[in-house]
Parts: sequence; structure tokens; C-alpha cells
Amino acid sequence: MMTTAPVYRYIRTSLILIILLVSGLYLLRPVMDYDFFWHLRTGQWIWENQQLLNRDIFSYTTPALTTLWEQIILTSYWLSQVLYHLCWSSGGAFGIIILRICLVAGLIYF
Repeated sequence: MMTTAPVYRYIRTSLILIILLVSGLYLLRPVMDYDFFWHLRTGQWIWENQQLLNRDIFSYTTPALTTLWEQIILTSYWLSQVLYHLCWSSGGAFGIIILRICLVAGLIYF
């Protein structure tokens, strides 16, 4: 009688390798977020000043008073912005690529 366990193990391993390969190739492409460098600079400011922004100081057209929605935007993404800044300052664009690959690998793992 033939066991099917090695076949399933081979299929599972092949699928995991294909997912990792496709994900890795996808993450090597450039970042397409137009606000990415704003997030980098905001993360740098938060890291250097050890506080969150209360208004957008990097946009020329930002009004002096912020709405509730703008305040939520400024205070919600601080952890990712600091993480982007740390990865960028330690490795440049390569640091961001490594961060993206680690995040996807972690998601696939869990």
C-alpha cells in the first residue's frame, strides 16, 4: 500500500516556495505610494523630537488649524513611520525592501 504523505509534503513545500518567490519578486518593485517620503520625513521628525505631530509641518498648503480627520491621520501611523525611518536610515531603499519582505514572510508564517 502506497502512502500519500510524501506527495502532500512535496505539494505543500512547492506551494510555499512559489508563494515566497512571487511575493519576493513583487516586493522588489519600487514603492508606489506618493506619500512615502512624507511618511519617511514624519518618522524622522517623530524619532528626533520624541513626540507626535499636531499639524502637518511638511506640506506648504496645510492650513493652520487641523480637522479631526487630519489629526487622526497625523497620530495613527506613527509606528510605521518611525519603522520606515529606521529602516531607511540604516539601509536606504534596500532597508525598506528588507522590511517589506520580512513583513510578508511574517504574514505567510502566521
